[in-house]
Amino acid sequence: MPFLDQFRIEALPKKWADEGKLWQETYFPEMPEVFDAPNWSRHYPETPMPRLSVIMAKPDGFAGFAQKVVGATAATGNLTNRLWTADKMPDAQFMTALKIIRAQASTELGSIQQHRMVYEQLDSGSLTGLDKEIVEGIHRTDPDGDRLESISFSKKRVCVEELRHHMQMAGVLTLDPTFDKARWGRHWATETMEELFAMKPGEHVLDAFNIEFKSLMDSATFMSFIDRVGKFQLEMQHHFLYGPMALSMPWMRFLEESYHLAAGET
Repeated sequence: MPFLDQFRIEALPKKWADEGKLWQETYFPEMPEVFDAPNWSRHYPETPMPRLSVIMAKPDGFAGFAQKVVGATAATGNLTNRLWTADKMPDAQFMTALKIIRAQASTELGSIQQHRMVYEQLDSGSLTGLDKEIVEGIHRTDPDGDRLESISFSKKRVCVEELRHHMQMAGVLTLDPTFDKARWGRHWATETMEELFAMKPGEHVLDAFNIEFKSLMDSATFMSFIDRVGKFQLEMQHHFLYGPMALSMPWMRFLEESYHLAAGET
């Protein structure tokens, strides 16, 4: 089966697509640089542009990816016993799933807020200390500045893919209307989405995504280690009982997260 034929693309409900656009314009206004075709082809001539969509593996394509993940068994690629609507989950399972999806979505937004702390300094030439020495050393070997531009562009590519990851989690919460069906008198999907978009730097679910990035090395070290954890986390979520969450993992894990890890190491 051709690679792209193993996936289907969906759009977020307009309300949440619009909310996401407002968030992006506030915290990641540089995003259009990444989608500028000449810019992209100069840095990644062999790689297609990122897609800002909800991308689900098709059920018949899922097994091939699921067999490659950590802890895979024959059951990992078998979707027969998954639950496909949130209203089928008992309360305890529902709340556990919601907490995991909320945390995953929060990490994506927090990561963008962290990385911009560095690329803003890089773009403006306001780096200090060891970062300034690193940049001056790069200038001596690359006077045209192409390498520095490449570093900045790479961080922005990571941010685009993190934003898509958040869109993916938003899709898991909002494309299934039963996730927002009143439970204990509360509409959990709406509450969670509103909470996520209101989170400022330092207010995210996991402490690692509240760290202030002060240097290029902070950014590189974070991607080398935390994105390595993220890679295995996405692999483990192929086992997820709630089917739409499991189907969200292959594109995230195999096409995007690996680049983030490599960007930190190089």
